[in-house]
Amino acid sequence: MLLNAIPLFLALLGVAIVTKIAAWYIGAKIVGFSREVSLAIGFLMNGRGMVELVIASIGFAAGVIDMTLFSIAVAIGLVTSILAPITSRPLVSNAKSKGSEAVFFQEPSGKEWQSEMA
Repeated sequence: MLLNAIPLFLALLGVAIVTKIAAWYIGAKIVGFSREVSLAIGFLMNGRGMVELVIASIGFAAGVIDMTLFSIAVAIGLVTSILAPITSRPLVSNAKSKGSEAVFFQEPSGKEWQSEMA
């Protein structure tokens, strides 16, 4: 029965990864992070697997989702948590190699400042 759910798992995994990375990337860009740092943040925040586990547990306990969908949600949380450090390593290295330029901000008013993260 779970083997029949592999296409659904792969589709939901793709959607979960793309939407998490895109949302955090856009959020980081809005507050002024550079492209490199924004991508690193997006890939690092992809590992928030606990959110899926909590929502899946509540849905399963309430009878809203069945065992197959619950298993898929748990697997997505596990996979994204494992992938986050692996996929973000090159992006974090790239952002770190750029030094303080990677965490240089410009406010809409034009005021420029450097983050303490550098």
